[in-house]
Amino acid sequence: MNKFSDNAYVTILLCSSIDAKKNGYKPYTPVKWNELVKKIMKSPLKEPAELLNTEKSRLPELLRIDTAETERITKLLSRGANLALKLDEFERMGINVITKSDKEYPLRLKKILKRYAPPVLYYSGDISLAARTGIAIVGSRNIDKTGERVASTLAEKAVDEGLLVFSGGARGVDVISEKSALKKGGRVVSFLANSLEKKIRKKDDRNLISKGRLLLMSSANPDAPFSTGAAMGRNKYVYALSTGTFVVASSFKKGGTWAGATDNLKNQRVKLFVYDSEQYTGNKALIKRGATPFDQVDSLAIIDLLKGEQLQKSQINLFETRYADQQHQKNYDLYYVVIDTILDFVQEKKSLKEIKEALKVSQNQASFWLKRAIEDRLIEKTYKPVKYRAIKKSTPSHN
Repeated sequence: MNKFSDNAYVTILLCSSIDAKKNGYKPYTPVKWNELVKKIMKSPLKEPAELLNTEKSRLPELLRIDTAETERITKLLSRGANLALKLDEFERMGINVITKSDKEYPLRLKKILKRYAPPVLYYSGDISLAARTGIAIVGSRNIDKTGERVASTLAEKAVDEGLLVFSGGARGVDVISEKSALKKGGRVVSFLANSLEKKIRKKDDRNLISKGRLLLMSSANPDAPFSTGAAMGRNKYVYALSTGTFVVASSFKKGGTWAGATDNLKNQRVKLFVYDSEQYTGNKALIKRGATPFDQVDSLAIIDLLKGEQLQKSQINLFETRYADQQHQKNYDLYYVVIDTILDFVQEKKSLKEIKEALKVSQNQASFWLKRAIEDRLIEKTYKPVKYRAIKKSTPSHN
């Protein structure tokens, strides 16, 4: 488990449901984890990593929690060995883990979903694809020829315009759009509700993953069976990753497509476009509720449509400048808030102890930030004795 930062390690221990049911664990949900993190940040602990170094008896006082939650945290933290074995097994299969404390975690999920963003994600492929500009294409599992053509054409046009296709990986519209985009030479991010482990066993998918054209993601355990709850959660993750979501076909007041679309309209996460057709019972109703209609799919210019519509305030404007995008990232990664302060402080050589005391953070946190600054070639590490010194004073960029 040493490949994870201490904060990521604690996040996995407290939020992953790997072997949870079998062992009687009750991992934290996204909302409950968000609440716990706030308590930690307001406490003397300051960060989740410090839970590893804190006596159980001190938790109620430090975090203002009851005995039941103290026992829950203690029990979850104690499962490190079993969890490590399982994660190693997944890694051998090609499945990786990322947490909200990692800089590679998809920014859109944090920005748009906030406290509902999943604390832990499992993935196979190039995780940077999740940060690319693209559209989600969703719809019914049972789809007719018209729906197949609309889904396929949308995916092909997205590829022609340099956009990724985001999907939920379900039978019907999802799979059709994925296959069409990949056949056209595009890239796809498929956010699964279950069976990531089963999915990556398919030779064609493994080849696409190795070529950097397919990213599989899931907030559910890689070996988890299908559940309605996971599928409903998956819907909002697909929406949040996209610049805009296109509904090809929806039933009226039933099914996952209707639930996902109405939830998005209610919360105004991303712009919603719905195929304007009478033959799908839910489509007209979604348009009446505020979705933007589209019909001439053959002549559709997706980027123009996305630019031409007024984006919701909660949505990231992916047509911003690179600088503005970096500013968004700084809002959610404290490294970008403190790096200039660190660089000012280490214009002359400073020890780790001096740095952590100046920043008033734990040694682990100071070490983590210094490691990133070294990777970004902003700070150099000297030896005999070990000290740190700024190379240049400028914040890192993101490609």
